[in-house]
Amino acid sequence: MSTPEGKVLRSCLSYLTLRGIAHWRINVIGTPIPGGGFRPSGSKGIADIIGVLPGGRALAVEVKSEAGRQSEPQREFERKWTNAGGVYLIVRSAAELNACLSRVRSTLTD
Repeated sequence: MSTPEGKVLRSCLSYLTLRGIAHWRINVIGTPIPGGGFRPSGSKGIADIIGVLPGGRALAVEVKSEAGRQSEPQREFERKWTNAGGVYLIVRSAAELNACLSRVRSTLTD
């Protein structure tokens, strides 16, 4: 993961670990198949990180580089996730993740 997005992903995973927020890295690259290529191993569009916020609310974090944009499958996943009551965040840094989670916490305590 030497890409700019990979660096952000690592910092976000570290941040969630330090905060004690249960989370899992989701990798949809797939399983290598003989002769080359990959067989998808997950749902297309699923967020990079899935977690559970304190209190039990589901969390999905999509990590992007500065230039990164959501694909249509990612927008569809976001719609389904939020319609089901989950928190969906798109972040470009661990600092942005912190700010987003602070806003989420304030809405949960209002």
